[in-house]
Amino acid sequence: MRDAGHSGIRAAQVSSRLVRLLQERLARGLGDPRYKGMVSILGAEIDDRSGQATIRVSVLPGERGTLTVAAMQSAAARLRADLQGPMRIRRMPALHFVLDDSLKQMAAIGTAVIQSDDLAIATRDGAESEPESRS
Repeated sequence: MRDAGHSGIRAAQVSSRLVRLLQERLARGLGDPRYKGMVSILGAEIDDRSGQATIRVSVLPGERGTLTVAAMQSAAARLRADLQGPMRIRRMPALHFVLDDSLKQMAAIGTAVIQSDDLAIATRDGAESEPESRS
């Protein structure tokens, strides 16, 4: 029986390699007009039982996301075949692409924090300068 820690490390290695190779392959394009924008592979979760890899993808600009992911899903079988050799694993999982908006959400949160900091500074500066104007 295998050690659970060993299999977890192996799964992480396979996932990391899949992400890297997929990024390299996608950098060459897909030849599909729907595949546009800046595509980032955020991660991959491989389910050994189902033989499927769920690939989390971020696309900028955001409005291109749905079409770009559809193009990637259409090319999934070809991408899987292209990666089979370089992956060096017995069974290459089927690729399933999902749009992940977490980067966009983090950027929105960051913008909101900056805006609230700017508002707090402006409010503080206004309150500090107010007594001076009364003199």
